Amino acid sequence: MTEVGHLDPRNWHLVFDPFAMGAVVSKLDAYSQRVLSLLCAEKVLPVFLKRFTSPARQMTSLIDDAWDALVLHGNTSSPEDLSDAAGKLVPSSMEFPDAGPAIPAGEALISALKSAAEPSSQALMEVIGLTHTTFEFSVYLRRYGTGELGTLISGADLHERMRTVGKEPELQQLKEFIENTIHRLNAREDPLAIRNSMR
Repeated sequence: MTEVGHLDPRNWHLVFDPFAMGAVVSKLDAYSQRVLSLLCAEKVLPVFLKRFTSPARQMTSLIDDAWDALVLHGNTSSPEDLSDAAGKLVPSSMEFPDAGPAIPAGEALISALKSAAEPSSQALMEVIGLTHTTFEFSVYLRRYGTGELGTLISGADLHERMRTVGKEPELQQLKEFIENTIHRLNAREDPLAIRNSMR
């Protein structure tokens, strides 16, 4: 199975090597890129809705509409409508500075709907990166709490923390999910079967 990422100590999140990841993603056809984008949206949706419950029905409906368009037509009929509509449901970190991982989750949802409508390797890599950041942020806060957010710590301490966070089951499972999904898409497995297997 293809390895698509590595931990970069300079950053808070898993960085996907632009050469390794780009090579893997570029081999996916546009339809498969759309599918993987929407599957990532399904992954982050619960994180977003845990903090922002009021747009649950609308956001879920947008994702379902994107799936319907993809399965029925192989495309999304109104790309700007779906991602723009999602953008109106996602608050900014300026409005809700304490929203934690719900903010990157919301950004991932917008990015995923846009990528599903206008697929490209770069767009998909952005979706995957935001999806990872969402779960990494969740794990970091659970392990280290919110008290030190914004507090300067040494590069060595941050590196060690991110190594620890990266070993947590959620991050390993997400990495395996992405790699397995790429494998299943390359094997021409039915996208709805992949979606249903996540539930």
